[in-house]
Amino acid sequence: MKTPIFCLMFAVVPAFFVLTGCNTVPYTGRSQLLMTSEAQEREMGVQAWQSVQNEERISTNPQYNAALTRVGGNIARAVNRPDYVWEFKVFDSKVPNAFCLPGGKVAVYSGLFTYTANDAELAAVVGHEAAHAVARHGGERISQAQMQQIGASVLDATVDDATIKEAYGIGTNVGVMLPYSRKHEYEADYLGLIFMAQAGYDPNAAISFWEKFGTISQTNFFEELFSTHPAGDNRIEELKKKLPEAMAQYQKASVRLGLGQVYGKEITSPTFNRVADKTFADKNLGLQFGYPGDWSLSTSGGAVQVITADQTGQVNFQNALPASRGGKYGSVDDACRQLQEKLRSRTANCRISNQKTVSFGGCNGVAFNSEFELQGKQFKQHMVVLSRPDGSVFHVYSYLAPVAAYDVNLAGADGILKTLKTAGITQPASAAPKAAAGLTSSGQKKAAPQKKNNNTTTINLNSFF
Repeated sequence: MKTPIFCLMFAVVPAFFVLTGCNTVPYTGRSQLLMTSEAQEREMGVQAWQSVQNEERISTNPQYNAALTRVGGNIARAVNRPDYVWEFKVFDSKVPNAFCLPGGKVAVYSGLFTYTANDAELAAVVGHEAAHAVARHGGERISQAQMQQIGASVLDATVDDATIKEAYGIGTNVGVMLPYSRKHEYEADYLGLIFMAQAGYDPNAAISFWEKFGTISQTNFFEELFSTHPAGDNRIEELKKKLPEAMAQYQKASVRLGLGQVYGKEITSPTFNRVADKTFADKNLGLQFGYPGDWSLSTSGGAVQVITADQTGQVNFQNALPASRGGKYGSVDDACRQLQEKLRSRTANCRISNQKTVSFGGCNGVAFNSEFELQGKQFKQHMVVLSRPDGSVFHVYSYLAPVAAYDVNLAGADGILKTLKTAGITQPASAAPKAAAGLTSSGQKKAAPQKKNNNTTTINLNSFF
């Protein structure tokens, strides 16, 4: 995430800055060559902060402000910089952005709350931005800019054409400036992960946040070369490498908050009330999972359906028999192929993407995404087909929602998969030689009544399985 006002100040650094020596970044031990003192950086931060507040509209949303104040205070205590004068502001903007200026001036744009489902995900953002300040990335970029100006001054003396200067800047940036900025982003990811863990927030929430946030900033290798931010997949891969260290810090935290407060589902007016999760368990189906407490669950035979609190999305679980037991799916791959064929034949403009192998609840399988048009609406769906270790049953999972509302409840839907358990839930002995509960002899699902609502189209997925 960028800090536009502060970055602009880098271009007008006073000439009196002198080399102050080397500094070591906390936790990483990386050496920095700095031409600024921390006092100078904090003063620039104060000036930039005032400029931002004069130019941006401060949000009056009490839920947003309360969340940032609550989470920001916890991160500030973890960072443990008593010389910082921390301030936390939410600015009204649809742009999902955030920044932290030197000295602890933290801003979050309201558009970012579209991608934060709970306090822990917000802590991942605030921790990341605070890390930029603690690691003095601003001062380091000023120093780099000063060095770059040495080369640019020769060009300035002879050529005034803005286009040529821009071309020179781009060439220099790709070679020197931007890779350092990308290093800063990776470093801030790591430090932010440590800070949120020390503040008592589950570091796994950083993964879930950046996975969601990455959907709006997918970057290929060529684009990443010209970007200050790492491509989404690269960022998440690096975070996962650091996760064990962060979890160790989390276990040592004086207070473990987990996800903290879980936010309301209406992004423009969140309730921010935490509702305790519920657990579904059925020995006959061999399924157990947790789901948000304000979601509604219904079962009929072997069909399990969970409707989101805002009734825009639905999660479906269904068992299916393999071909060896009278069902129609020969393998996990065969099940995915047949499901995809049905989606293509029964919907319009269907696109399949992101097929990959997965493992949940002790079962291996395959997941894929799809987008399609049905009943005049655009939908997005995530499907997972899992095989029990003994191959006796396939568990078929689906999360479906209109494209515009898909991300709103994605974290809750993913949580169902992440909490899935299949081992240790034994079926009654009398059911062992028969088809699994809720299945016909052909492995077809018995119809489940669909919950009606006025906010979205509820799709009957029975025939797809």
